[in-house]
Amino acid sequence: MKEYTKAYNYALITNGLNSNIEESWLIAAKSLSKLNQKDKAIALLTQFIDDTKSIDAIMLLEQIKDGTL
Repeated sequence: MKEYTKAYNYALITNGLNSNIEESWLIAAKSLSKLNQKDKAIALLTQFIDDTKSIDAIMLLEQIKDGTL
């Protein structure tokens, strides 16, 4: 529905309640990327990957970096 700001804000709220929900981190990063804040999305994913070694986050990071998201 292209409501990226809302999606990002809801993901942040979710992360604040439970930081172990991977999907909320991925939604936050996707939303930032769609809001032309790719550097912030990359930083968020990089930290998440450092903490979790998530394969899905690694794949998303590559998509954001190469512009295929």
